[in-house]
Amino acid sequence: MPETKEETKNGAEAATEKPTEEKGKGQKKGKSKLLMIIALEILAVAAAFVFVNFYLKPWEAGGQKVSEAVEETRKPGPILAIEDLVVNPAGSMGKRYLSASIGVEAADQKGLLFLEGRIPAIRDILIGILSAQTVEQLSTPQTKEAIRQRILEKVRTMADPVEINNVYLIDYVIQ
Repeated sequence: MPETKEETKNGAEAATEKPTEEKGKGQKKGKSKLLMIIALEILAVAAAFVFVNFYLKPWEAGGQKVSEAVEETRKPGPILAIEDLVVNPAGSMGKRYLSASIGVEAADQKGLLFLEGRIPAIRDILIGILSAQTVEQLSTPQTKEAIRQRILEKVRTMADPVEINNVYLIDYVIQ
């Protein structure tokens, strides 16, 4: 059967229409994939923002950053050295002793002057805390840190309202 031009033309048009329809569907799939990728990138950026700002940076209840970094960069204050403390550890029956020197850091010069007037009270606190420990307790690093913290608590309570920044174990020898 001989085809007429019209039939050939319609057949050719039909043949050319199919790829156009398929091309349109392919473009729609490509656009939806592109939109999906963009949406995922936006979601990833938002998740990273939340992670950094709420999990990596500590916050106080008021929305302000905790000043741990500020404490580390705080200007060191003047230190009062309490030297030549000698105590017998608990249970040593006078056969062992601890020789220690402790530094008490005040926030400012005014605080240091207050502490200098309270040296006997500070020595009493130190002797009481250190002599209550056994030789074994005085020897472990964990206990030393706990003792340092306890001394800091007691000195802060005694020195109120003066601000005490820290307590340092300057010299610490067990014989």
